[in-house]
Amino acid sequence: MRDIGELGTRMDLHPQHEDSLKQACHSCRVSLEECEKLVDKYSCTQNNTNHRFKVRRAWTRLKVDPDEIRHLRERFASQVTQLNALQTVIET
Repeated sequence: MRDIGELGTRMDLHPQHEDSLKQACHSCRVSLEECEKLVDKYSCTQNNTNHRFKVRRAWTRLKVDPDEIRHLRERFASQVTQLNALQTVIET
């Protein structure tokens, strides 16, 4: 994503390409922030040897909603495809 974002500063882009690039980068940032929230929601970062904590941590991992993960994975795949297509159009 950083490479695509820098592409706009290295090249003189057509205004339409620049707008598309900004929208694509924004969309990626939103997805990454959503991913970070999801990771924070389902992770336990404390180092505790307590058996009760280990059980709670395992249960938290089991509660991960597969639909949330699938939706996020599909969005990332779509955005990567969009960014690759945009990069190809810009560089030609």
